[in-house]
Amino acid sequence: MTDKYSDSQGRASRKEFWSFSLVQVIFGSLLYLISVISDPFVRGVGLVPDELPIPIIWLLFGGLFSVGTIKPWVSVAIRRMHDWGQSGFLLYTGLMPFLLYFGFAGLETSHSLKVFLTLLPYFLTVLIFAVLLSVRSNAGPNKYGPQP
Repeated sequence: MTDKYSDSQGRASRKEFWSFSLVQVIFGSLLYLISVISDPFVRGVGLVPDELPIPIIWLLFGGLFSVGTIKPWVSVAIRRMHDWGQSGFLLYTGLMPFLLYFGFAGLETSHSLKVFLTLLPYFLTVLIFAVLLSVRSNAGPNKYGPQP
C-alpha cells in the first residue's frame, strides 16, 4: 500500500483502493477522537478561547492529515479508474459541485439554498464515485497495464 504512494501510473485493485480508504478513515477518526478527548484539557489551561466551536487539535492535525493524504488518495483512485479502463481525468468531475457553489455566488437567494444546491450534486457525485470505484476490473491487461 505504501510502495505506490504517489504513483498514478498503472492499475489498482478494489482491495488496494478500499484498504487504503479504510486506513485513511480509521486514522482520521482516531485523530478526531484524540482531539475531542484532549480538547477540554487544552481549553482548561487557556491555550485556546472557549468560543472556538471546533477542537483546535483537530484543526491542526486534521488539516495536516488531510493535506498529507490527498495526493496518495487521488493517485490510488486514478489507478483504480485505470483498472476498469477509464482515464483518471474522470476523477476531476468530482470538483463540479464546488464549482457550482461558486457559480451560485451571484444568485440573489439565501445561503441555505446555495448550500443545498451544492450539497445535492455533491452527495450524488460521492454515490456515483463509490459505485464506479467498486466496479469489477477488466480481466487481463488493458492500456494502463497488467491486471493487479
